Amino acid sequence: RAKAAAEAELKAAAEATEFANDLEQALSAAKEADDAAKAERAAKANALLRLASESAAIASAALVRARDRKKEAEAKARATEKAAKEAEEAAEENRRLAAELEAAATAAAARQAAW
Repeated sequence: RAKAAAEAELKAAAEATEFANDLEQALSAAKEADDAAKAERAAKANALLRLASESAAIASAALVRARDRKKEAEAKARATEKAAKEAEEAAEENRRLAAELEAAATAAAARQAAW
């Protein structure tokens, strides 16, 4: 009986050891899977962060280009406004000169008629 009991205890101990080994392997596999999942999430987060950074850089460059185009358009508008003002001043000067010429021609015609 003692031998059978000892054999049963040895068998139970062997089964418990095997169960403990299986449990340890399962825990190790679970930890590896968790580590892999964490690494995958970190890689995805890094990729998203890189994409966001690239998008921000593109948006920043587009903003700089838009500001440059706005400055160019404002400069062209000022130049156009200046040219229009100068053209108006030249037209006014031409009208004044035409009036002076007309007055001179009228005076010359009157002098000629008086002769």
